[in-house]
Amino acid sequence: MKALLYILLSASAILALAEREREATLTYHKPSPCYVLEKYTLEGETLSIFLRLRDPSEICAQVIVEDRIELPEDVYRRIRSVEVYVDGRIWRRTEVNP
Repeated sequence: MKALLYILLSASAILALAEREREATLTYHKPSPCYVLEKYTLEGETLSIFLRLRDPSEICAQVIVEDRIELPEDVYRRIRSVEVYVDGRIWRRTEVNP
């Protein structure tokens, strides 16, 4: 009986952990493929994405490209606007449809 209870509790814990860790993919634009994600923050309904140059000494084409970020699903659902910062300055702000 204890073994069965342990298995049921373990299965419940694994299921709860899997639900908590669900992620969603957000696609955003960046000014060049040479920029990499430094960090992101969420304040209210605005997701701020901070980018930095991968290698400042590298010559880099200024071509707008798409990139993706994996976010916890609960964070993803709250986003109504995305701000992309390049070297500490805002580069682009995009409204997201609810």
